[in-house]
This record gives sequence, structure tokens and C-alpha cells, in this order.
Amino acid sequence: KIGIRGYLGSGIFDFPSPESEKPFETAVKFIKEYTNKSELIVPVMAPHALYTCSEETFYKCLDVSKKYDLIFHTHVSETKKEVKEFEEQKGVRPVEYLYENEFLNEKFLAAHCIWLNDAEIDMFAEKRVKVSHNPISNMKIAAGVMRLPEMVKKGITVSLATDGAASNNSLDMVEVMKVCALLHKVYTGDPTAVSAAAVFEMATVKGAESLGLKAGLLKEGYLADVLLVDLNEANAVPYHDFVSNVVYSMHSGNVDTVICNGKIIMKERKLVNVDEEKILEKTVEIAKAMVSE
Repeated sequence: KIGIRGYLGSGIFDFPSPESEKPFETAVKFIKEYTNKSELIVPVMAPHALYTCSEETFYKCLDVSKKYDLIFHTHVSETKKEVKEFEEQKGVRPVEYLYENEFLNEKFLAAHCIWLNDAEIDMFAEKRVKVSHNPISNMKIAAGVMRLPEMVKKGITVSLATDGAASNNSLDMVEVMKVCALLHKVYTGDPTAVSAAAVFEMATVKGAESLGLKAGLLKEGYLADVLLVDLNEANAVPYHDFVSNVVYSMHSGNVDTVICNGKIIMKERKLVNVDEEKILEKTVEIAKAMVSE
């Protein structure tokens, strides 16, 4: 209804969730319903992780993703504990397992990927795996710091993401850009590491590439998905370098207008197609109900 583009996958676990008693079946139903049905809503196969899904479930997800030519999105090596326990159980590390069992390819989108060694980074590069970097989430739960410079050096496509509200809260992609740049500067001890231009590209062009979209640039032949920002706000003045201003000075509140697929869906910070106040009221109601249960 809002009109925004979404690559969506119903989360799959080997146990019932609040959303579904049978997560895999629910996910497949959504995939069948929306595959090739909408320009904006594209299904994704999304098993949560190797430690929450059995081998059987992962293979079933792989079969469905191949049948419908879907992105296969999952969490990989997010915590040291996760990697250690998997290796103790299987005799191989998570990425080694995925590589040896032929899960990895150019449509595999791996979130987090903090605890990868050199060999695993090479495996990702060889198979053209896409990586989703979630720096704020990783910092909040003290999971670790992803080896971003090493991955980029190997030619891996790395995009930026917020992760969920439970480990990010604000879900502010502009904030994620700033934190990403600062985190890797202090972690590497190099103030020139991971520049503003690099994280801006990760949040735009690289994000589009990870989804197989021709978007993220104002260029002929690219999708008309555009944000307009207000440069007259105090945090955007003085104006010297647009990309640096966006990354280091701005926040999501600077976004004035959103255009998706050539259509304006937010203007002067007001959603065009839905009643924002009603959505917020409903959100509060649902949150209260969840807390009271």
C-alpha cells in the first residue's frame, strides 16, 4: 500500500514462530503467491540460520529457491559461539559446509559474516556470494566486527543493512552508514579506511547489486528509486561535499521526498498512499498486546 519496493521472505525456523505454526510451508505459500506477480514485491527464500534450521530444511529451501530462481538469504557466522558449536557438531565451519554442499552462488545473500577466516572469504569471492553488513546490530549484541576491508579487497559485493529493531532500534540507514565508516576506522586504526564514498555506495549501488536490481544511480536505464534530502537543515550546513554531508552529518529526518518506481510515495515527510497516524496508532496497540501476553 505504501508503494515501496520490497524483497521479502517469510522467516524459516525448525520450530513454530508467532507468525506461523509451520514456517517453511508459510514461506512457500508466500513465494507461490507473489512470484512474478508484482514489480515491487519480490519473494526471497529466507531460512534463518544453520543453527535454527536442520540440514533437511536448508536443502528444501535450496530446492525451492532454484525452482523459482530466488535469492537465498540467511544469517552466517554471526557469533563466535555459533561457529564453534557448528564446527564441534559437523566437523567443519559454517561457510565450509555451505561451500562443500553447493549452497553458495551469486544469488546467496549472507547476513553478518563476522567470524569468517581467510579461506572462507576466498570461498565467498569464488562463488560471488553477496554479503549484508549490519554494523549497528553487531555492535549492540557485541557479536564482533566483520572483516569488511578484506572482503572488499577480494571483490565481494557488500551492502549495508539495519537488521531488526530488536538489535538496531531506529532502523535508520543513514545512521548505519556513519557507524559503518567510524567503526572500521577505529577498528583498523586507519582514519582513511572505509570512506564516506565507500559506505554511500554500499547503501545504494551495492544494495541494488545484491538484489540483482539495476538501481542506486541517477542514470538512464536505472530504476527511478530516488530520495530527495533537505540541504537547508542545520545539520546539512555548510554544504561542501554531498556524500560526506549525508554520511557524517545527516540522518533519516533529512529525507524530504521518496520516489519509488517513478512514483512519489512520500512528500514533505508525509506518506502519500497511507494514513501514517493510523499506522502508528495500530503499532502501539499491537506492541501493548504483545507485552501484556
